[in-house]
Amino acid sequence: MSSSTSTVSVCQPDVAAFTIEVGQIGGYTDPVALTVSGVPTGGVANFSATPITPAGTSTLTISNTAAITPGTYTLTVSGNSTTGVKTTDVILVVSNGNPTVVTQLTPTNGASGISAPTTFTWTTAPEPGVTYEIDIASDAGFSTIIDQATGLSSATYVSSATLSSTTSGILSPSLSAINPFFVRK
Repeated sequence: MSSSTSTVSVCQPDVAAFTIEVGQIGGYTDPVALTVSGVPTGGVANFSATPITPAGTSTLTISNTAAITPGTYTLTVSGNSTTGVKTTDVILVVSNGNPTVVTQLTPTNGASGISAPTTFTWTTAPEPGVTYEIDIASDAGFSTIIDQATGLSSATYVSSATLSSTTSGILSPSLSAINPFFVRK
């Protein structure tokens, strides 16, 4: 037994869905009853099918995520059949929207005389599943972006951007913490 979606991240109130796969060895076809433990308080778990006959799949959904305290949870899916119990763990990450604003630590905003490479650091956002993006400009108005990065998983970025001889040598970064699961279409 396994899951092709071992980690699912959702933003409240979206529904999380895990695909649970029950394999078959030889001609084994006894039904496998699925259960899940570790569902966070407030969440509602349902399987699209249980029991299932090997080889088969079932979708585990976790709904009512608005009632779940944001965080990272390990759920254990158990498959019980005439040959015993098999388990697999899946990870549920629940976020609640816009993460905490981050603050630049080094170098100071508007610092001059900075040479490449430059290591930028900032405070971390405590929410689960957060990534960071940074835009670095050679001017305070951000009309000349000289480096940028998205999808950063840690609160540090090394920029090898070089300032041209016509700029004043000021690096102004714009930082933000991003919860990619909060974006609605």
